[in-house]
Amino acid sequence: MPDFISDDTPAGSAHIVKPARAQYELTAADFANGRFTVDLVWKTPFGDTNYSVAVGLEVIPPADPTKYSIVSFVSTLDKITVNCLTTTAAPGDPYGDVVRLHAIAIHD
Repeated sequence: MPDFISDDTPAGSAHIVKPARAQYELTAADFANGRFTVDLVWKTPFGDTNYSVAVGLEVIPPADPTKYSIVSFVSTLDKITVNCLTTTAAPGDPYGDVVRLHAIAIHD
């Protein structure tokens, strides 16, 4: 198991680990388009994009978790942009569902 460091640890041979989290409230346009994107910003930028990311989608009750999924993400030095899908809302469906995206990055 490698040694891990955070943003506050001096440079060394250990891997840098960074968490990020963002909450997003869905709009009628998100449901109409069937998709939405959320940016997760790193506290401090990476020096390059040679890092691995695990991303999770938390659906806040009472929203239906089967309506949402992560499709892909794009990594940059200071953030990842997460692309998500949502099912088309039926007439009368309430908008304003809240989701929270979590990510952790490990620099290789």
